[in-house]
Amino acid sequence: MNRALVERNNALLKNLGEENKQYAMKIASYIRTAGLFYNENEVEDLLTQIFQDIIVAQQEGETAEQYFGKKPQEAADELIKNLGKISMKNSLKKIGKIFAPITCSILLVMLTSEDGGINILSLFLFAMLGLVFNIVFYLIVHKGIYKKLLDGTLAPALFGLIMPFPLLALAYAIFFLIPVIAPFFTIYPSDSVAIFMLVTLVLGATIIIIRNKESRNMKLAFLPFVWIWGGLGIAGRIPQGESWIADNEIFVVILLIFGFFFVIIFSIIALLKEKKRQ
Repeated sequence: MNRALVERNNALLKNLGEENKQYAMKIASYIRTAGLFYNENEVEDLLTQIFQDIIVAQQEGETAEQYFGKKPQEAADELIKNLGKISMKNSLKKIGKIFAPITCSILLVMLTSEDGGINILSLFLFAMLGLVFNIVFYLIVHKGIYKKLLDGTLAPALFGLIMPFPLLALAYAIFFLIPVIAPFFTIYPSDSVAIFMLVTLVLGATIIIIRNKESRNMKLAFLPFVWIWGGLGIAGRIPQGESWIADNEIFVVILLIFGFFFVIIFSIIALLKEKKRQ
């Protein structure tokens, strides 16, 4: 997403009164979550026009609801129909951005597992599951923005509550059952190759997260966990390291717990900072 355009629209929102601001923010959320493959620049330009029109209406004594209507969802749907889709090249880039972190994360887990094997089919299925999850997430958020639990339409809310369970079941099946059912898709890299892959994954993740300015604070939360997990994986591939891990199991567990809680705490702080900034 073009950060400059989002900042421009956030600045426009500050010119609105609280009621008009809430109305405009709902429209923005609805249009932004219309789909993964709409042209994001066009989306933000459209929101700029909407916000500017609401600001003018406010200056003339009209509320956002009076200007845009009491059925903003219908009006927004008409506007969404005119949005352009991103090119095939950019679509593949966007899919790659979803596939890459999921694939690298699962690869990191596989390389540090006791078995140490890499099941190619599991990697592919996890990447597909990640894409499905993103599409479903956008759909739930999009459909739920103008739906309430008590408006007679429970489907979006119930869908949002129930959907994580089959996804978790699928993830469990992919990770644990696929290697058993389809062992011929599993390869076992040598210790030296596995160490090289782990070092590449850890360094690659570090460089990408540090250089990527978009949502960097949120992504930085995962770095210590990646370092700890990768470091333990590398140590487990070295005879001295393997014996050290076996002799210091409690310390290893504490390290992993620290990494897990760091992710949660740092993510919450990053979200609060982002909300305050907006």
